[in-house]
Amino acid sequence: MRIPAALQVLGFFVLVSSAGAARKPLLPTLTIATDDGQHALELVAVRVDATIRGHLARTECELTYRNDLDSVVEGDFSFPLPAGAELTGLGLYFNGRLRQAVAVERERARVAYEQTVHQRIDPALAEWSSGNRATLRVYPIPAKGEKKVWLSYDQEIVSGDYVLDLRWGSRLRSADVRIDADGRFIRDGLDVSYERPYRLQLSNTALDRVLTAEADARTEVLAARDDTAHRWYLAAAPRVTSAGSPVPPARELVVFWDTSGSAMHQDSAALLEFISLLAARQTAGARVSFIPFDATVGDAVATVDALHAIGATNYPALFARMRRMMAEAPAETRFLLVTDGITSLGSRRAIVRAAGELRSLNRPLTVIHSSPRVDDILLTQIAAATNGWLLDLGQLTPRDAAEAAMRVPPRTPLAAEKIPIAVSARIAQPGERIALAAEMEFKPFILPLRLGDETRSLPIRELREPREIAMVRSAYARAKLRELLLSDATDAELLEHGRRFQQMTPRTSLLVLDSWRDYERWNAPMPDDVRREKAADLRARELERRSSTPEETRPAVIQPPPPSAAPQSGGMWEIDGVTTLGGDVLPGATVTLSAGNETHTAVSDSNGRVQFRLPGAPSHFTMRAELSGFSTLNMQGRGRVPSGSTVEMDLRVLAVAETITVTAETPLLDVTRSAASLSFIASNQPVDDALVAGLFAAPGSEDVLARRRQTLDAVAAKMATIGSVEERVRYYLAARAAFGGDKAFHLQAATLFHDDAPQLAVRILSELAEAYPDDSALLRILARILDGWNESELARLLLQHAIEVAAGEPQTWRELVLLEARLGDDEAIDQIAAAAAAIDPLVRDAIVEEITPLLARWRTLAPATSHDLRLEDDAALQVDLMWDTDFSDVDLYVTEPGGEQVMYQHKASAQGGQLHADITTGYGPEIYTIARPAPGSYEIAVDYYATDQTEITIETLVHAVVHQRTRSGVDRREFILLLTKGKEHRTVTTIAVDGR
Repeated sequence: MRIPAALQVLGFFVLVSSAGAARKPLLPTLTIATDDGQHALELVAVRVDATIRGHLARTECELTYRNDLDSVVEGDFSFPLPAGAELTGLGLYFNGRLRQAVAVERERARVAYEQTVHQRIDPALAEWSSGNRATLRVYPIPAKGEKKVWLSYDQEIVSGDYVLDLRWGSRLRSADVRIDADGRFIRDGLDVSYERPYRLQLSNTALDRVLTAEADARTEVLAARDDTAHRWYLAAAPRVTSAGSPVPPARELVVFWDTSGSAMHQDSAALLEFISLLAARQTAGARVSFIPFDATVGDAVATVDALHAIGATNYPALFARMRRMMAEAPAETRFLLVTDGITSLGSRRAIVRAAGELRSLNRPLTVIHSSPRVDDILLTQIAAATNGWLLDLGQLTPRDAAEAAMRVPPRTPLAAEKIPIAVSARIAQPGERIALAAEMEFKPFILPLRLGDETRSLPIRELREPREIAMVRSAYARAKLRELLLSDATDAELLEHGRRFQQMTPRTSLLVLDSWRDYERWNAPMPDDVRREKAADLRARELERRSSTPEETRPAVIQPPPPSAAPQSGGMWEIDGVTTLGGDVLPGATVTLSAGNETHTAVSDSNGRVQFRLPGAPSHFTMRAELSGFSTLNMQGRGRVPSGSTVEMDLRVLAVAETITVTAETPLLDVTRSAASLSFIASNQPVDDALVAGLFAAPGSEDVLARRRQTLDAVAAKMATIGSVEERVRYYLAARAAFGGDKAFHLQAATLFHDDAPQLAVRILSELAEAYPDDSALLRILARILDGWNESELARLLLQHAIEVAAGEPQTWRELVLLEARLGDDEAIDQIAAAAAAIDPLVRDAIVEEITPLLARWRTLAPATSHDLRLEDDAALQVDLMWDTDFSDVDLYVTEPGGEQVMYQHKASAQGGQLHADITTGYGPEIYTIARPAPGSYEIAVDYYATDQTEITIETLVHAVVHQRTRSGVDRREFILLLTKGKEHRTVTTIAVDGR
C-alpha cells in the first residue's frame, strides 16, 4: 500500500510566538486519497482535555470525523505539533472502549499494520518522522459513518504560555474542552476566574476560540514516583540568567540558504530582515553572500531574489562544502545556515555524523529558521557541534535574534551533584528557561543545579495523580531520547528506550491492533484490556473444546534443523511449528506449546508457521493446534529434540463441516488467477488546451481522475512548447501551486527539463522525495531514475533513506546492491550484507533471499572494480518492471516476433524468452530476459491485473527499464507511466532487434 505524503497544508495546534504574533492556525485533518486528489473528511465533534502542571502540559484530543462516501477507506491523520511537543498517546475505540497504542519495533509495526489492514480489521499506526509533525494511519473508516481518533501530546512550556488555538471555523455537532492549569487562565485576551478545571461546552456551533493558560512562574522541580518501575522521575525548567560575552564583528557573512521545496514554508522576509540587522552589527562595509543548496550546492550569489524553492535537501553534500569553506576562510568570516532540517536524502545517522564532523573546525555556526515544520533535533545537533547558535524566528523577533547572535550562546550543560541530568533543548539567549529531567532511585529533598556560573537549589513538588506521574515520566523520556539522538545512539539503544517508555522513536512506532491474536502474532506487548480479552477467550475456548470439539493426539512429526543452521546463543532452545491442511499451509491456527511448567501461545502466520523459544531443551513437550472448523491436534514430543527443529501439524476438517468459512482473523489460504533515456508515457486521452486555463476539472463532475490527468497532460504539453528555461521554470512553479505533490506532474516536468537543464531536472525529481519522505517505494523508483541519469550519489542517499523508512522491503536492498556493485564499492557491499543479516527476523529471510544471488554474482567477479549487475549475464535483451504500490499486481507482457507472448500464464517462449517471476503482491520486480533474440519487433506492455482493494484511488506509478546489448555496448532506456484503473492494459514501447 502506498503511504500518502503528509502534505504540508495540514496541521494541529500552533503556539503563539513570544514575538506576540500568532501563526495562522492549522486544522487537525483526516484525509483520504480519492480520484480527485486528497479529500479532507468533515470534523463533526471535538473533545479536548488539557492538564498543566508547572512547565509541563499534556493535551488529550478526541476528534470525530464523518465519511460521506459509499466506501470503507483508509485515512491519514497528519498534523504539526507545537514547538517541542511529542505525540505520547494514540488510541482507537473497540466496542465503545478506548484502546491505547503500544510501542513496537518500527519495521515489525509497519508489516503488522499492512497485513492487518488487508484482513479488513481495525489497526492504527503512528511512525517517527523528521520535523515537528506526526502522521497517523487509520483503517477502516466506515462508509457513511464516523471514525474517532484519540491522541495525546506532551510539551514543556518554557517560552510563552500554553495556547490552545481553536480558531478552526468548523461548525461542530459538539465541542467539549476541559483545561486544568496551575496558573491564571485567559480566554480571548480576557482574564477568566474559574474553579479548576475550566470547562467549555458548545453544540452546533463554529469553533473560534483561543484558550491560554499562563506559564507557572515558580521555579520548582516536579517529582513523581513510578511504582511499576520503582523509580523517581524529576522535571524542571529553571531560567538561565548568565549572559554570554560579546562576539567580535565580522568582515563577511556567508549564508548557506536552503532552496529545497520545503523552504517555501520559511518566512523569507523575516529571515532577510534578521540578516540585514545582523550585517549592520558587523564591521563597516561587511559583505554578505548567499550559497544556495538543495539536492546540490550552488555557487555564491549576492541576493536570493532569483532563487526558487525546488527539490530535496542534500545535507551530506552541504556539510562537505561547509567543511572546505570553513577550513579555508579567514577568522573574520562568519557563517550562517538558514534551513528547516527536513530531508529525505540519506540515513539520519549518516547525516548526524556528518554534522558532528564540523566540530573540529572550531567555527561557530549560526543556525536559523522561520518555519512551522522543522527537525529541531538535527538543527540542535548542527548548532551544538559548532558551539553555535540555534535561532527560531517563530519564537524571537528578527531584532532579538540579531542581538542574541552577537553574544556567545549561554552555556547549556547543567550538572547536579551525583544526579545525571538530561536536557531537552538548546537556549538561544539569556533569560530563557531550559527544560531538564532526571531519573533517580530515591526521592531528593532539593535539587542542586549549576546553571552556567551560578549554583541553585530548587525545591521539590511531588505529583501523585496517574496522569501527573505519566507527564513527569514522559518529560524524562523525551529529554533522554533527545540526548540519545544527539549522541548518535545505536539502533539497539533507541529500540530499548522506546520499548521501556512506550515512546515513539526512530526505531519504535505506536501501534493499535484488533485482537489478542494479532498482538501475539506480531510479538507486540498487550494493553491491559487485550490481556483480559485473551484470558476470557481462552477460558471460553477451553470450555467449548471440552464439550464439543473432537481431539486427536499423535506422536510429533519432527523435521530436524538443516546441518547449516547456526546454534542458538545463550543456550536457548528453539522449536518451530507449521500448521497445514493436506500439505497446504494453514494460517490463523492457535498453537500452544506446553513443556513442564511453561506454556506459550502463538498464532500461525501467513506461512502457517509459529516459533517458540525456551531457556533449555525439555525432556518432553506437547504442541497443540486449534482452529475453528478443524479438529484439535495434540502433537507429543519425547526425548531431547534438537534446537531449531520443526513440528509438522496437519489438521483435518471436521466431518460435519461442508465448507470452511475464512474469517477476518484468518488470512486466505491461496490466491489463484483466472485463466539512459527516460520517457513519460502519457495517457491516450486527447489533450484539450482549454483545460490549461482552468487547471482543475470541475468539482463534482464524473470521471474526475481522467479529466485531472488530461489537464496534467495539457499542462505538460504547454510546458514543452516553452523554449526558455527561465520561462519554463516560472510556468512550472505556477503549475506546482495546483499540482505540487502529484507524481506524474513532477516526473513529466523533470523529463522536459532534462535535456537542456539537467540539474534543474534533478531538483524537480527530488522534490517528489521531499513531498513523500515516507513512501519507500516511490523513493526506490526515483533512485532508479537518478542512477540512470548518472546521479549515483543522490540515488544512494534516496535508497539509504528508503531502508531507514521501511527496512523490510527486499526491493530496496536489491537496488542498493546493484548500485554499489556498479560503483565497485566492496566495503559498501559488505556493509549491506552485514546490515541485512542483522535486521529483524520477521523480514530478514526475504531480504537475504533477494540479495544473496546478487552477492554471489558479485563475489565471482574481479574485486574493487565496477560491475553492472542490473543486466543478467546472458541477456541480450532485458526488461525490468517495478511499481510503487503493494498488495497490487502489475503484469509484464512481452510479445516476441511471430506473436508469441511471454507473460504470467506463459513464462517461457520457444526462442528462449523468459519471465523470471510473477509478482502478485506488489512492487515487483518482474523481469524478462532473452539470450539470443530473433530479429524483429518486441512489444513491451503492462497490465494492471489487480489493485489494492483498501484504497479508493488505485493510481500506480510504473517504471520500466529496457537493456539491450548492441555492438557498441548496452543501450538503456527507461519509461514511466501511470496506471489509473484496474485491468488497464498499456503498451510501453516496441524494441527493434536487427539480425546483425
